[in-house]
Amino acid sequence: MLANVDITGGIWRLYRLLEELNFTFSLIACGRSAELAPAVVTEAVNMGAEIVASGYRYVLSKYVCRRC
Repeated sequence: MLANVDITGGIWRLYRLLEELNFTFSLIACGRSAELAPAVVTEAVNMGAEIVASGYRYVLSKYVCRRC
């Protein structure tokens, strides 16, 4: 998932490795992450990745009101 990889460096190292191994992949990203890092998504598309939408943003369950 895009939110779990450091978009300032880690994702680019991962992309290089995937490219070296000729490995196809799916990028799972919420809309907010894609807005914040469009180059990451664009590069995944250029590499032939399948883009999987996962809502607009991630919310940790500990912040969700159990009574709502």
